Amino acid sequence: MLQRFIQGAEIIREDGFCSFFRRFKNFLSREINNYVNKFSDILWSFRGIATFTVGSYSANFVAENQESIEATTWRINSEREQISSILNELRRDDVFFDIGANTGVYSCFAAQACDEVISFEPYPPNISELEQNVLLNKGEITIIDKALSDESGVISFSAPNENKPGYGHGTFSTDSNSSIEVKTACGDDLVQSGEIPQPNVVKIDVEGAEPLVLGGLRETLQDERCRILYCEVHLPADHRSSVEDFGSTVTDIWKSIENLGFSVENVWGRGSPDFHIKAVKNKDRIPDSGYTFFGSPRAVYSNGKTFVGSITTTGDIQVSSINHNNNDEIETTILESDFNSDIFETDDHAAPQICVRDDGHVIAFWDRKIGEIRYKISDELGSVSSFGPKQTISSGGADYSSPVKLADGTLMLFYRGPEVSQHSYYTSEDGGETWDDKGPFITTSGDRAVYTNTYKDGSNIHFVVSNHPRNDGSTRDFDSPHNIWYVRYNIANESWYKADDTQIATTAELPIDLVSDLDVVYDSEVTGDEAWLWDIAVENDTPRILFATFPSFENHRYQHARWTGSEWEINEIAKAGGSLIKEGERTEDEYSGGIVFDHDDPNIVYMSTEESLDDFRIHCVSTSDNGRTWERQDEIATGFRPEYVYGNTGDIRAVYMNGEYKFFEEFDTDIKWF
Repeated sequence: MLQRFIQGAEIIREDGFCSFFRRFKNFLSREINNYVNKFSDILWSFRGIATFTVGSYSANFVAENQESIEATTWRINSEREQISSILNELRRDDVFFDIGANTGVYSCFAAQACDEVISFEPYPPNISELEQNVLLNKGEITIIDKALSDESGVISFSAPNENKPGYGHGTFSTDSNSSIEVKTACGDDLVQSGEIPQPNVVKIDVEGAEPLVLGGLRETLQDERCRILYCEVHLPADHRSSVEDFGSTVTDIWKSIENLGFSVENVWGRGSPDFHIKAVKNKDRIPDSGYTFFGSPRAVYSNGKTFVGSITTTGDIQVSSINHNNNDEIETTILESDFNSDIFETDDHAAPQICVRDDGHVIAFWDRKIGEIRYKISDELGSVSSFGPKQTISSGGADYSSPVKLADGTLMLFYRGPEVSQHSYYTSEDGGETWDDKGPFITTSGDRAVYTNTYKDGSNIHFVVSNHPRNDGSTRDFDSPHNIWYVRYNIANESWYKADDTQIATTAELPIDLVSDLDVVYDSEVTGDEAWLWDIAVENDTPRILFATFPSFENHRYQHARWTGSEWEINEIAKAGGSLIKEGERTEDEYSGGIVFDHDDPNIVYMSTEESLDDFRIHCVSTSDNGRTWERQDEIATGFRPEYVYGNTGDIRAVYMNGEYKFFEEFDTDIKWF
């Protein structure tokens, strides 16, 4: 206890009270959760049922005695990372194969995350407890009482003399003195006959018989619908069989998985002579990629392809294409390696924004406080295979480039700069070869950090504007007020307007002032809660805005604003949870999971909310009364920062980030889509 006080005093002295209270809150939360879980185990044991939690998912298991509870507890805790990873990857409409299901730990959790689970388990005592566990949980779980192999038939299966459920070392055996006979089935035969559906995610844990399972499931795993394979590989050990007992090696298993079209993404070890492989087909993701939530468009659809800009964990600026005419084949090209700004390293703010010219050439823009905007133009139409030389636009200092293409092909490039309190723009009439500096169009006093998001609708470009909410636990006068503002630019007459069509200025009269000139959508000084913008859309000439408010930094709220013709009507959509960033000396308390419109129908919104600590889920919500009330529809995926794909035709509605996010300089994420 004394050591805890000493550590607390050191944190206060070095980092201040805010950092101390943040760390103390996280410590207290973990300790409380530990005691709650222990008490829950004791309580449920009296009922013969134990409830376990992984992330935001809970599952019930038979608990006939303390030994039973301990066995299930060990099984879950020893493979918690793998279970969590599977739950993170599963989509609601997925089919999950649990091969070597044992008593159903993976199956019962997976059934909470996807529509259908197929559990393969040949050992009768395990089957008996598996059946009981299935009854204790919701979800669709089908039990196949056979061992998957490379052929169908009957085979000897090693088993303990006491026939206890939960036995985890059973496998095919030639020792008739300690074995029983079990049925085997070829996985491909079961799928091709229609007896069971094609899986999307597969887990294999068969105590050394991995070569036989992989051999009998080859066509099923090669199918493009099978995205992810988890396989525990068993090495030689005294207490059970290994892959070598079945004529294989670790290298053979690894090559077999790669030959099936997978790439090994992760490897876990448990300190015992086995390890777990996670292998993915990268056709469902752009690996090692991320982006910030300002600057747009992040993703653009054009002529059968979706183009996405991102940055890797090592700072590579890249652009990818997803070819919907060729089984969503992904092609990625690095535009600049190891990008570092003057201030930050490997900063997701530097992820590029995308524009596709009328002639089909792709342009990618990137920046991050480097005194210039950098860009490249693709060499070929509709392709990211190669790009021309890096070109620059002098900006003094820039963030969040946002290209807008006009009907006549003119490009407008909006960005924050030269100062953080200004937003400026360039225009180009030759497809980005040369640029005309138009200077700032929004400015404000002091060091207030100004943010915008844009949406082009016909002859108008609509802007939602805000400044950075405080993130140090105290009010900063130069940042106040923390409002949401709106302004509209009319392309034809080159003038700037409020929502009620009051003209603010002509282009010749720029810049306009953030606080005194723009239309106030949300007034933080009236409500007392700060706000930060997320998205803007237009329906029937009516602007609509999404933003977050912060009653507290653990209590984010998603809000919807709509111009009624006379005023801005604001209604809450949902509680968003807390920030993506929870611990450490660096913090951004206002980093919500993210919310965007479906720009084809702004009555549909995609939002990421924190379901439990650090567990962010993307949901579809909709309104039938112009945003006054919202109804949650489907859970789409695990992830955050959904970004609408501009110009899409239905192949992909939005991209999002999936993985671990600690800070904008420290993230381990992939980009996925739905």
